Amino acid sequence: MFGKMKTWQKATGTVLARTIAGTDSDGAMITYDYAVEVHPVDGAAFRAMLKDPRMLTDFLQPIVGKTIGVEFDAASGKARFDKSDPQLSFKAFERAQQDAVRRALDPRQDS
Repeated sequence: MFGKMKTWQKATGTVLARTIAGTDSDGAMITYDYAVEVHPVDGAAFRAMLKDPRMLTDFLQPIVGKTIGVEFDAASGKARFDKSDPQLSFKAFERAQQDAVRRALDPRQDS
């Protein structure tokens, strides 16, 4: 194969900073690089640079200060976003907003 396979472990990460990595041709889509403090379940926290996933489908770009799910490989020190985290799902975000509007319009749905 092409080198050693990574063993990804789940952790949480706090976005410390982000910077624009690029835009599409008309500037409508922005991609970011993120400085994230990774907090493994076992072991010391460390900092890593994460990039937006190549395929931004159903990915909600986190803001600075947000704590989100990440995955890391202890051997290499690499980290990436955990796309199974609902906080990083644009679809889940949209559903929550639509539900909030429905509840605001019909207070009987609060119970």
